[in-house]
Amino acid sequence: MVIGKKECWLVLLLFLVPLVRAEEKDCVYYFYGKDCRECKEVDSYLTKLQAKYPSLNLQKFEVYYHKENYLSLEKFLKSYNVPEEAQGVPAVFIGKSYFTTPQAIIDFLEERIKDNAGAACPAIENVASVGVVGANEPYNVLETLTFSRTTGNAIIHTSNAAMIAVVLLLLSFLVAVRNKQEVAKRGFIFISGIFIAYVLFSVGFFSWFQTSSATSLFYKTMGLLAMIIGAVRIRGFFNSWEELFGILNEKWQRFLLIFRLYLISPLSFLFLGFLGGLLTLGKTSNVFITLRGVLLGNFQAAAVPLLFYYLFILLLPQILIVLILFRIVMKIEGHAHKKSEEGFSWKDAEKKRQAWWKHHWKLLNFVVGWVLFVMGMLVLFL
Repeated sequence: MVIGKKECWLVLLLFLVPLVRAEEKDCVYYFYGKDCRECKEVDSYLTKLQAKYPSLNLQKFEVYYHKENYLSLEKFLKSYNVPEEAQGVPAVFIGKSYFTTPQAIIDFLEERIKDNAGAACPAIENVASVGVVGANEPYNVLETLTFSRTTGNAIIHTSNAAMIAVVLLLLSFLVAVRNKQEVAKRGFIFISGIFIAYVLFSVGFFSWFQTSSATSLFYKTMGLLAMIIGAVRIRGFFNSWEELFGILNEKWQRFLLIFRLYLISPLSFLFLGFLGGLLTLGKTSNVFITLRGVLLGNFQAAAVPLLFYYLFILLLPQILIVLILFRIVMKIEGHAHKKSEEGFSWKDAEKKRQAWWKHHWKLLNFVVGWVLFVMGMLVLFL
């Protein structure tokens, strides 16, 4: 059988068609958001599409944490007259066409690439565009942070092992302060230290703590220390501190008293809160990391009050601890004073006040000791 020239050219043309298609050099702009759920399927599809068309000029722009890309997408949405209700990510622009839904991108983009004659990239100008729209996610990452999502993440964050360890750290030191005004003052200084640590991390400082193993080491160590401190305080209920430290010589007793004063000073509480805050940064939440990303890459003023609200929820357990302990110390002082009024002389009244004050304080230390011991055990084995 003899094959003519026409047949040869036809066979050759059939072999060349796939090669021509594989040489598509269209320019495609793809806008997406990091951690955008709707974008994952499109990411996978575009990877396969680029493998099929190696010459395809596919340019990707992350908009959640990059301000320039975010502003660029806004301009494209306006230029292409994309309906407001359809503006979001993922979004693809090619020639005079756009697609703003995952299904539309997967169903129509390849055909549009084949039909597109030019290789010019999409331009920000008023064009007679045509597109396919549908359900997608907001291109402004702050719109994805709903009240319920932000609150829920903050609650989960504040109940993790690292944050419980910070509560134990606060309680261990705060129970050593025996004046209601000083309890409130030092407690809120400690909380301020945590707040400062988180704000500084949010604007780019101390990034190392996020990926270090220091967080795990911190809460395990704090769990063990809480158990030891708790056991000492429980024993202190059955023996006076004078008996416990009576075996020490006068020099050591004086040293421990001075050391205690340093430990419960306002500066120590600030330092401990700040350090404790830093050591919890290895166990945060997606919402907090998103807010940090917005503040670092795509700064929006609206992120600041949202961050402060998140931190308020995060620090609520510490705030409650301070308020509860303040209330208890106030009750102890009030009850001791009331009992002292039953005395027959000033000396007798003062003696009674001191006795009742010591009794209630030992009881408080006993309860706190058990709280520290049990919670320390939970943190240690979490």
